[in-house]
Amino acid sequence: MAHTSFYPPSGIYSDSYRKDMRIVKTKTQWVLSIVSLIFLFAIPQIPFFNSPYLLRLLIGVGITIIICLGLNVLTGYCGQLNIGQSAFVMVGGFTSGLLNIHLGWPFWMCVIPAGITSAVIGAIFGIPSVRLKGLYLALTTLGAQIILTWIALFYIPLTAAGFSVGPITIGTLVFNTPKKFYYVAMFFTVMMTFFAKNMMRTGPGRAFVAIRDNDIAAEAMGIDIFRYKLLAFMICTFYAGVAGSLLVHYMMWAHLESFTLQDSIWYVVMVIVGGLGSIEGTIFGVIFITALKELIFVIGPMVEGKLPFLPIGAGSGLLLVIIGGVAILFLIFEPRGLAHRWNLVKAYYRLWPFGY
Repeated sequence: MAHTSFYPPSGIYSDSYRKDMRIVKTKTQWVLSIVSLIFLFAIPQIPFFNSPYLLRLLIGVGITIIICLGLNVLTGYCGQLNIGQSAFVMVGGFTSGLLNIHLGWPFWMCVIPAGITSAVIGAIFGIPSVRLKGLYLALTTLGAQIILTWIALFYIPLTAAGFSVGPITIGTLVFNTPKKFYYVAMFFTVMMTFFAKNMMRTGPGRAFVAIRDNDIAAEAMGIDIFRYKLLAFMICTFYAGVAGSLLVHYMMWAHLESFTLQDSIWYVVMVIVGGLGSIEGTIFGVIFITALKELIFVIGPMVEGKLPFLPIGAGSGLLLVIIGGVAILFLIFEPRGLAHRWNLVKAYYRLWPFGY
């Protein structure tokens, strides 16, 4: 008799390498994936979710996910710390904006050059960085943040003062409102997530993991350490450049204040909280920290008003204290991040009710 269950007869198994490498392995996962995508792109049409505030928040989440995906490729999968990611977002944003206002290129012609420019600049800083580890690598990427910001401030007058950027267009359709731009942001978020997920299943992705786990053993196995570390750096900064292009065309304004060192720190915290070396964890981390920031923005002034001994403006500083505390707690009690919790939930669901 044919088996008509939603699940395979003996659980999830694979009888070939191709099946084992599938991202979506069961009919249940296919259905949930399709339903999730339909819901994701239907959000602007749902009355409860289509408020401008929520849509702006989701657009910011989508762009940040792209930035953190690139960072997780470098830090989570290849083991190279980068605390200057915001500077490469700036390179991509300014490249896209300058191409738009000087050459009249639309966004669709600017986004790939923006990513490539960031990747090239990332390679320049990555060449010395790939020979360093730990604190020395962190200082190098911090130097990239400072140097690139300094160049944009003192050597490029237009970027120092800020300039307007044209909105994204397709024919006569102009994506100049949160409701319209949401579709562009989610399209790029889904595509870049898909590329990152597949990238980690390729030869370079496995080489990244080998280098992260033990670079000496990886080199002994014939992996070109310099080549793959540099490749990871370029992939990381390419993602940052694409996100920067999206960001400036969404805001229709490019300015240095949008790309700060504090933003780079936020990205690292999001990756740590979500889970290093996990694509799903990147998404969880961005959503968790963004939701926490919004919550603190609401309760911070309330706490300040209830506690008269606090100085004026202490409520805004509460954000940094809580986020820093959250990062420390995750490093101590859950170093594998929210992705590990998610894997435990999935394992429990698959074993239930047979907990043993």
